[in-house]
Amino acid sequence: MDRLLHSAVDQLREIPTFRVRVDEVADRAGIPRQEARAIFPEDAALNESLAGFAMVQMADAMTQALIAAPGGDNRAALIGLSEAYVNWARRNRALYGAISSRLLQPSDADSIVRRYDAGFAPLVRRYLSEDKPGNTTRRAALARAALFGLTDLILERRETIWLLPHQDLDAEISATIAELVDLLLTGRPAAS
Repeated sequence: MDRLLHSAVDQLREIPTFRVRVDEVADRAGIPRQEARAIFPEDAALNESLAGFAMVQMADAMTQALIAAPGGDNRAALIGLSEAYVNWARRNRALYGAISSRLLQPSDADSIVRRYDAGFAPLVRRYLSEDKPGNTTRRAALARAALFGLTDLILERRETIWLLPHQDLDAEISATIAELVDLLLTGRPAAS
């Protein structure tokens, strides 16, 4: 299974289709197709495992960023979490495609990627000081949507349309994330 997953990752890096086929991956790994199909009977099973593999790596990068943030500093934690997400996606474009395709599935789809993503929601709400009943807003959803959109802009190489012109793209991405976090932390919606 490990060889098949690594072969699938290699294939995605070379041909970023965001989906792989068991037979192609088996051929690439030098594993007989029937053995590969015993592990992954359907292409969908391989793709789900690949997305889970990617999500664990991304979650690890995000967790490391949270550990590095000063304790009790919600702003630093949210910035670290967001930068880790964007930077991991930039370094792992094809694997991020496997993740993002799962996030865009219908809401009733059961996917490890969707479960991991949902697992970060209570954490983000806590950093937004929304972890008490009656103290919630839509800021967590706004944060997730903005981060997803910012990542897509960057990966699609459209950041120059939306981000401020800057000599250093990394610095501009960091500044954009910091400003988003500041808006989320200080902004309160109007009473409805």
